[in-house]
Amino acid sequence: MRDCNNFEQCFLSSIPYRFRMLTENALKASQESEVMLNLFGNALISAKVSTSLDLPNILIVAIGSYGRLDGASKFSDYDILYLYEGNKDNDVVNIIRKFIKEIVIGNKALLFDHREEIENDTFDFDISPAYPVLSTNELFNEDYEIRALQLLTEGRALCQHEVVDQLKKDLITKYGYTQNINELDFRNLTNSLENLKNAFCTEIIGRLANSGRKLNNKKILKLFALREFFYIATLFSISEIAIGVSANNFTISQSIRKMSSPSTLKISSFGDPNNPIHALIRNQIPEVFDEIIKILEPKIDQIPLPGRMVFKSSHDDPKEISYLRAISLSVVHKFNSLLKRLHDENFLSSIAEFEPDYTTWIGKRQFSHITKSREELIQSSKILAITIVEILTFISEATDTGTFEDAIQTLNKIKDYEIVL
Repeated sequence: MRDCNNFEQCFLSSIPYRFRMLTENALKASQESEVMLNLFGNALISAKVSTSLDLPNILIVAIGSYGRLDGASKFSDYDILYLYEGNKDNDVVNIIRKFIKEIVIGNKALLFDHREEIENDTFDFDISPAYPVLSTNELFNEDYEIRALQLLTEGRALCQHEVVDQLKKDLITKYGYTQNINELDFRNLTNSLENLKNAFCTEIIGRLANSGRKLNNKKILKLFALREFFYIATLFSISEIAIGVSANNFTISQSIRKMSSPSTLKISSFGDPNNPIHALIRNQIPEVFDEIIKILEPKIDQIPLPGRMVFKSSHDDPKEISYLRAISLSVVHKFNSLLKRLHDENFLSSIAEFEPDYTTWIGKRQFSHITKSREELIQSSKILAITIVEILTFISEATDTGTFEDAIQTLNKIKDYEIVL
């Protein structure tokens, strides 16, 4: 796996230039998210310089759509996780909350949730899930598992990068990571991620509606359409880590970077020659390699036309790379199409008239395009998952090895995924 810290650098290195027109919306959306994060970073620096508060050592991490760089920034406020080292300390919490107020009040051009309440000093930090302030030790408490998973899978450090990376390493180890393939066990992690997805995609919407604090329609749309795919993309990243561990070429540092990569990169990675599955395939004896190609060949007929065009344009690349790149880019292309729908100004204007209950949107003609794009995206993801499962299963049987159990179990969650509503 190639190490790189910049999203665009990683993304463009995994997708040859001639195929990037299939992913232009996904790339543009992530670039815009990075620009907005830089603006917040500048605001953060100014606030630290001008404050009179005796600030502790704060770890500031972007989560939510800006952490994921999934392009929801057109209708997203900043979701930031504020951490301090050690055990819970109410005095420290109160100081950080005062600092948060200074950031919000001093940067009126940036989009912050509950701005009016914060400016009027009526915002209740204890009741609202916005602006979480936690000690690092609390992340290992079950009560804060959602925040721990957000840090691990979508957290983008804005300062203290090395400290945040160490936190991620401790968390991924807690959830079953080890470089010993016989002890690797990601079942707890994948189950917890499913709970996280359900919490955001169903429970949060329902809980806020029941309490009279309904989300606006753009936020409902974001939860409905993007959180689900982020869950699936993260399962792909976990499977890649498991394959990398089995091939002895994936370090814990590479693993935490992979785990918190944007959805686009988690998928497009399987078309990158540096992905561990390509090394695994290339290292097989000729007879096994030929059978793997036979597994891949019929999959091309199952993917949409753009993916087949990618395959036809990859004749100079090794066969296994051509096949897997075409299949993985078919998924990215469908994600790209979904983002194009989500960012269409006419569509965004039209949903403003909907009831703030997405169960009533299903019959709406405008919304049918979103549901269709969503279904096609999930179906393309399933084809990629099934393909990798078949390859790993065949290698396990042909070489009498059972080292891919975690990867196969994780991919089966994608293969068996059922769309609800």
